Amino acid sequence: MDRNTQLTAANGKNVDAITVFSLSMKYLKDEAVKTIREATKDNFHKAEDFQWVLTVPAIWTAAAKQFMREAAYQVTAITLCFFFFFASITFKRILVSRYLEKCFNSTRRALKKETL
Repeated sequence: MDRNTQLTAANGKNVDAITVFSLSMKYLKDEAVKTIREATKDNFHKAEDFQWVLTVPAIWTAAAKQFMREAAYQVTAITLCFFFFFASITFKRILVSRYLEKCFNSTRRALKKETL
């Protein structure tokens, strides 16, 4: 993926991927500020009051990392943090472990009901 990548919208129109990513980042940032304002009951918080950090897997290609840098730059005040391969693998293992545990518990409950 690079700055020239195009995506096709649901309506069939092409749009720059970097625009989609940067607007998505902006939306997430705006929603976070909105949530903070609601939680603190303080409408004086602004996006500029916070240090925004977006984590990106370090194992991504240089082109993909550059793409994310450029998208973040368009939103302004977003810092990219590249997390290492180990962290990425560990996170995946945790997700898989939780999923398997959930499946196991569901199966165990179903079997318990059948034996009653």
